[in-house]
Amino acid sequence: MIAVPLLIATQPACILRLGVLARHFLDSGLVVESDHEGFAAATASTLRLRDATVIEFAVIAVAYAIVAAVFYSESPANLPAWNFLENPLQAQRLSAMSNINTLAANIYAMRLIPVDTRSVIALVAMTLLPFLPVVLIVLPLDVVVKDLAKFLI
Repeated sequence: MIAVPLLIATQPACILRLGVLARHFLDSGLVVESDHEGFAAATASTLRLRDATVIEFAVIAVAYAIVAAVFYSESPANLPAWNFLENPLQAQRLSAMSNINTLAANIYAMRLIPVDTRSVIALVAMTLLPFLPVVLIVLPLDVVVKDLAKFLI
C-alpha cells in the first residue's frame, strides 16, 4: 500500500535521472564512437517499450490474472464461515463473536514491554547487514574476523 504509490510518484524523477545517466554514457566515452548507432537504437527501443500503452495494459492484466488465480485456488475450508451462510443476518452474530475472540486473544498476548530480545537482535542484524559488503571491501577479512572475535570474547 506504500511502495506502489511511491514508485508511481517518483517515476518522473527517475525518468529524468535515467536520461542524464544515458547522456553520461556518451559524454564520458563509455560508449565508443563505433557503438553510438547501436546505443541510440537500444535507447529508442527502451523508450518505445516504456511508453507503450499495450505493455501497461498487459502488466495490469497479468496483475489481475495473478490475483484471480490466487483467489480461485484458495480452498473453501480456509474461507470465513460467513461465506457459506444462507441467512445474511446470521453473519453479524458470527462477525461480532469473531471480533470479541480476536480482541481477547490480542489482550492476552500483550506484554508490558512490546519488544523482546529476539526482535531487537533481528532488527539490529537486518540494519547492519547492508553494511557488511562495505566493511569487507574496506577492511581485510582477517582483520574483521580478529576484531569480531575480540568483541564476542
